[in-house]
Amino acid sequence: MRRRKKPDNLTVLILSSPEKPIRHLSIPRWTLKAALLIGLVVLLAIGYFYLDYYRNMQELAALRQEQKFAKDKAQVLNLILYSQQREIREIAQELEAVQTRVKEVDELTARVRALAGLPYPTITPIAGEKEETINPAGFVSKKIAEEIATAQALRDALERQKAELESLEGALVVRVLRIPPEKRDTPEKLQQELTLLAAAPMRWPVDVKPIITSEFGPRIFMGKKDFHTGIDIGVWYKTPVKATKAGKVVFAGWKAGYGLMVEIAHEMGYSTIYAHNSHLLVKKGQEVREGQVIALSGDTGKADGPHLHYEIRLNGKPLDPMIFLSLNTEGK
Repeated sequence: MRRRKKPDNLTVLILSSPEKPIRHLSIPRWTLKAALLIGLVVLLAIGYFYLDYYRNMQELAALRQEQKFAKDKAQVLNLILYSQQREIREIAQELEAVQTRVKEVDELTARVRALAGLPYPTITPIAGEKEETINPAGFVSKKIAEEIATAQALRDALERQKAELESLEGALVVRVLRIPPEKRDTPEKLQQELTLLAAAPMRWPVDVKPIITSEFGPRIFMGKKDFHTGIDIGVWYKTPVKATKAGKVVFAGWKAGYGLMVEIAHEMGYSTIYAHNSHLLVKKGQEVREGQVIALSGDTGKADGPHLHYEIRLNGKPLDPMIFLSLNTEGK
């Protein structure tokens, strides 16, 4: 028995009214398949374009968010920079005021040192690592770093000035106490006496460790009462004797009791005497500098052994050399 062939067309019956005949519409099956395939392709295309549109909208929203964040960040940075500029101006004003104060203190310190005749200290710079300062935005502000470095230098300068003034205060008090009360009862007298004290010879006449064998003032010498007008420093023969202050040699030779002696005139009425020497190395009228070797020690004249007799006189009146030697902070 022959198998019946399946029809290739799809027949659609169209009935518009009972009175009219039935209409037949024959549609090939392949057109239906093609329509379904085309519909599927269209749906897939619509889905793809929708997904692409959705992805683009998401990216656009992200870009807008980034733009907003960048705008907000720029505003924050502008506020930070404005704040930093204002901070820099304030720091600069403060630094200027501190620099002025430091300069005033330095000038005052220099005047006091000159008045008291104190030497200037040697300042040794302290090496340190340079620190880097980062602002809240995460970047280095060079200007603020420079201002901070300047402020640190000023703080160091103020610390140095504080230490120097403390040392200066102590040295000045010692000098004031060396002045009799009746000569410092007014600022004018005190200034005059400090100026006079600053001009006095203050270094030791020998570089070896000094040993005082006889002090200034009343004493018993060779069984008799005597007034010692200087101090005796115990040194061996031919020890270099140095001028304790720059000046002019007014006497160099033999003098009764003093033996071979050198006398030097200094500023403001001061003079110094170096006696009992074995050799003299300067002549009368010669200008000498402080620390210059002027003689070699010995035991000439009225001496009971080798030593150096050292005197300080003011307008011809002997003064206790220890008043001035005790002010020598350098030990020379």
